[in-house]
Amino acid sequence: MRPVSSRPILFLAIYFSLIFFSCTKQQSTDCPSPLNVLINANGPIIEGWPLRLEANDQNITHLYKWTGPNGWKVEYSIYSSEAYLQFRENMTMADKGEYKLQMINAKGCVEYEGSVMVDVIQAPDPTCNIAANTSTSSVAGVGDYNFVYRNFSASSGFFNVTGRETVPGDVMHLSFLGNVPPLPGIYKTSGYFATAKDKVGLYIGAFTLDFVSNPDQTVFVKKVNNKVEITFCALTFNNPTSANPITISAKIVQP
Repeated sequence: MRPVSSRPILFLAIYFSLIFFSCTKQQSTDCPSPLNVLINANGPIIEGWPLRLEANDQNITHLYKWTGPNGWKVEYSIYSSEAYLQFRENMTMADKGEYKLQMINAKGCVEYEGSVMVDVIQAPDPTCNIAANTSTSSVAGVGDYNFVYRNFSASSGFFNVTGRETVPGDVMHLSFLGNVPPLPGIYKTSGYFATAKDKVGLYIGAFTLDFVSNPDQTVFVKKVNNKVEITFCALTFNNPTSANPITISAKIVQP
């Protein structure tokens, strides 16, 4: 019996290899230039807070490839209805820069791409200069005292801060979501209790009355020498004894 020659097999292998590379080359030239996709990002982001990225295209027929500074990347090998939305926790100064998205279609082509610049900043300083552990008020006897007693502690899902001049006496109450001290940054008032990570509950208990801060006012949180400092400047509080609001500024430092 004549031995089978290996030449036809070698020829076929070379032939199909040429076809494969030809098809690959043809496929790459078939991809048109990518269209732009808009990416929205929160910011500037205070150091330690999370980044939120959202593409305005939620097309589940595409694979999403996200990349960013400091080695950050998220790639999807299967289709996902949530791929258009991404978070990056605990942002640092090294994480600021350009974040990019490529959306790849079933043909392997990058059909959409876009980018957004993200800035990371340090927690801003308060806009007023208040002496540590003091407060001032537009109404005598409500919110105008030195904080002799201060307590910073977690309870029932909130991190509570209280300041009092005497025991017993008028008490200033602040509450943040979570069981750890609040991150340095800017918080907005939300009545008695914090309703989100970037909210703070703020009110004063005086006598038998509660003086509650009006919503959406700014409270500054800083960390100095590993101690939390909470400052607010000329915030208005409701006045259950009069139609005129009360204006109060304060600074409480963790003991």
